[in-house]
Amino acid sequence: MSCRRKYENWIENLFGKYGEFVAKDNRNPWIILFICVLVNLGLTMGLVRIEPLSDIEELYTPENVEASRNRREVKELFKNKDGLCFNQHALSDIGQYGEIIFRTLDNANIINSSKIDRIKVIDERIRNNIIVSNNAGKEIKFSDLCAKFYSSGCVVDGDMIFSSQFRASIGNISYPDFQNRRIAHIFGNVEVEGGILKKATMLKFRYNLRDDQFASISKKWEREFEEIVSSISEPGLEIAFIHSNSRNTELDLNTSDDLKRFVISFSLISFALMMMYASFASVGLNMNLVAWRPFLSLGGVLATILAIGSALGFTSLIGIRFVSLVGAMPFLVVGIGLDDVFILMSGVADAFPNPCVGPKGNNLITHKMFLTLKSSGIAITITSLTNVLAFGIGASSVFLSVRNFCITTGVAVLFCYLNQLFFFVPCLVINERRVEENRHFFCCHKRLKSKDEDKEIRSVCSILCCSGHKPEKRDEFDGLLEKFPKLIIKAIIRHLPNRMIVLILFLIYIGFSIYGSKNLKQGLELKDLATTDSYYYKYTSWNGEYFREDIPISFVFRSEINYSSNSNRNEIKLLLQKAKRDQNIIPKFEISWLRSYENSPFFNATDESSFISSLQLFLNTTYGSVFKTDLEFDDKDSTILASRVYVLSNNVKHSLEQGDLMLRMRQIALESNLPGFAYSPAFILFEQYVHILPATFKTVGIAVAAMFVITVVFMPQPIMVFLVILTMVMILLGIFGFMYFWDLTLSSITMVHLIMTVGFSVDFSAHICHAYLSVSVFEIHTKGKSERQERVEKAIDRSGGPIINAALSSIIGILMLGLSTSYIFQSFFKLMLMVILFGLAHSILLLPILLLLIGPQHPVEKELQSLHEHVFMYSKEILTSESLDRCSSEILSNGFEKDEISIISSQFNYSYDCINQNSKYELSSFADFNNLYQFVYHNERKTAKMIYDPDLHVFIYRYS
Repeated sequence: MSCRRKYENWIENLFGKYGEFVAKDNRNPWIILFICVLVNLGLTMGLVRIEPLSDIEELYTPENVEASRNRREVKELFKNKDGLCFNQHALSDIGQYGEIIFRTLDNANIINSSKIDRIKVIDERIRNNIIVSNNAGKEIKFSDLCAKFYSSGCVVDGDMIFSSQFRASIGNISYPDFQNRRIAHIFGNVEVEGGILKKATMLKFRYNLRDDQFASISKKWEREFEEIVSSISEPGLEIAFIHSNSRNTELDLNTSDDLKRFVISFSLISFALMMMYASFASVGLNMNLVAWRPFLSLGGVLATILAIGSALGFTSLIGIRFVSLVGAMPFLVVGIGLDDVFILMSGVADAFPNPCVGPKGNNLITHKMFLTLKSSGIAITITSLTNVLAFGIGASSVFLSVRNFCITTGVAVLFCYLNQLFFFVPCLVINERRVEENRHFFCCHKRLKSKDEDKEIRSVCSILCCSGHKPEKRDEFDGLLEKFPKLIIKAIIRHLPNRMIVLILFLIYIGFSIYGSKNLKQGLELKDLATTDSYYYKYTSWNGEYFREDIPISFVFRSEINYSSNSNRNEIKLLLQKAKRDQNIIPKFEISWLRSYENSPFFNATDESSFISSLQLFLNTTYGSVFKTDLEFDDKDSTILASRVYVLSNNVKHSLEQGDLMLRMRQIALESNLPGFAYSPAFILFEQYVHILPATFKTVGIAVAAMFVITVVFMPQPIMVFLVILTMVMILLGIFGFMYFWDLTLSSITMVHLIMTVGFSVDFSAHICHAYLSVSVFEIHTKGKSERQERVEKAIDRSGGPIINAALSSIIGILMLGLSTSYIFQSFFKLMLMVILFGLAHSILLLPILLLLIGPQHPVEKELQSLHEHVFMYSKEILTSESLDRCSSEILSNGFEKDEISIISSQFNYSYDCINQNSKYELSSFADFNNLYQFVYHNERKTAKMIYDPDLHVFIYRYS
């Protein structure tokens, strides 16, 4: 026996022994079941400590990336001066604010006096009517909370339209700058001729708030702002609004509302539909009500539900915070769980000793559970471990949302697998005892009539209540959706023209997949996380479509620099020149305290002391005070601790361009001889565009490698490992490609689903490949077919039904997600549907054809040669280690070794069933056994030694 086969036998027997243990004693399944339920309920109690996490930035941007570190450093280097000297471009984050976009309903020009007067009324209402209270109960208005710029008062972007200079210039307003002020970001949907703003249908106001010690009160003002503005209605104008906390509150509200709907739909609709389908799929086509197993399938669903609850409880106990992405986890786990349930149910149906020659009573059940776990235990272990490993790898992601989802889902899949072994397997044993005792599936009363007497029953009531018998063939378990699809699939792959059509269709599929993958966009549009009827979605849609996105980018210089040095000043100027030469930077725009200072009459670079003292005089002037936010001095005002200058991006909206721009600006800062870095608050969001593609490829690549290792461990056949990995790569390629056609982007959210698909894409193909390998040479005896064809057809018989049932039940389970308004659940539905359909098509159409072409073969002649000096035994009873020892002396006296003995009674019984479907005689002598054996092996003649033990009815056959 080869080392590989010994290894395979060791793993198979390990699971088989567990099956034997569960069925060995009548009390064992109940004890295991009780302990399993108790542990699950105990872990579920951890839900009392569940803690949600909803901060959008924390969830959907990479952790501890350069932008985050730079932001912390900017906050440490530069003090908050919102209450005295506010500059929006100097903010270290998005700040606190309320924004309104005014839009004309008739697409008329908003730049006219009547429209401006109406906007003025709304502006005064916001300034005067929004009142909040501080902790002492004092009423506070906008004027008390607003960010100020010295004597100019509150800083409100857009209020310059109320000035007499602007009104007087209507019709001759320069664009994008008006009277040395940037107005390009204020007007939207503009028409410009010769640098003159002729028309704009949209106008943006931004009410800037203090983000210092008044930050908590500013948040209260924002909430009141939302209520007041949402109620404003002005003839001829349409309004969209947002505030600094809208991104979190609105998106969290949307997701939490969807989670509530999810709980209801999952509990009442999806759960009910999956239960109904699982029950329907477990009902045979005939009216053998002893063989029906609807309640058994419900037990499998219950095992999965318990795993979901215990996983959520366990992860809450260990401090994993709940993220909205986890709301989609139950739908995935139920699909994986039902897949395992159908595989185990198919396995127990295959473990079918002939009742006229096989063991009886409890020995039969023990034997069947040994065979079931020996084959199906390996199958569900492969799929479960691949999923757990995929999510384990995903848990290393730099995205917190991805990490928490992967940890929670990986634990849920692991618990689901354990529940299949310690909850559903005991249920299988209990059900098999019911069948063995010939009890009705629903009433559990004993059926005493014979199979022939059942045929005489005519009334519907009698059929439903009194018919049924112990099943004698596998197809008595097959339901409608198991039997007929398998026949169709086998008919398709049986004929060469059909196989050619399938291969051509898959080549077309690969072509579309490659095209879509090349055009797949990256990045997460935060507006997609809100519902389309949300005020946040409305505002961000208008802002993104009609307004420019010019982003101020600062170059921060830290530590002590000798600014009086001409070379250092030139280095700063050179850096700005390089930055402005970039294709995405406005070349004629910069904000530089150094250039303004050098052009002022105060400039003095005689030495560092003179440079700084003169600079202080410059900063105290009206035109120099604007730069106070860009310089930070020590306590004695004798040393510049930090400074910064700015450039402005040129309406960069595409995510890839934004990410590349960030990297180029960082490279320019890195190449400078001065210590510093490039920073913008928007870089926090741009980081995802830089990290998402390599992070996805890295995670998916490692996951694919892990799938390879798992497949090799549990299915050590090179060709089969190759086919499993090939189909997995093709499925992943299809998912990447068809994401483009379904308007999905590569983001931290879809990355979660892609990690999920890595493990899920292995499941179906692994089942087919494992079923192909599990076909014994003793089952290959039909003439007129090649060995590969017969193996493939038997693999489809064995795993095709469970795969189809698992796919359909999973689709039913996720249907409710398709009705969700949440982007998270919508994207999960789309990707889950794709991986199910692609996985199903690859496993039942492409993979069987590939197996027909290159599947591993074990021809009878080769098998007989490999079995040289090997012992075969046939027994009318189950051969245990004890009974084997009773005849060991006889075996050893004939020159055999103990490790040369294989107990294969079930395989012979199965062959006997296939050959003699209508015959009913016992093998009472070795001659009968020998005749059967020769028939199975196509009359292959070999000399043999024979031993017969009349006490055990053991026949030993040895080739020499």
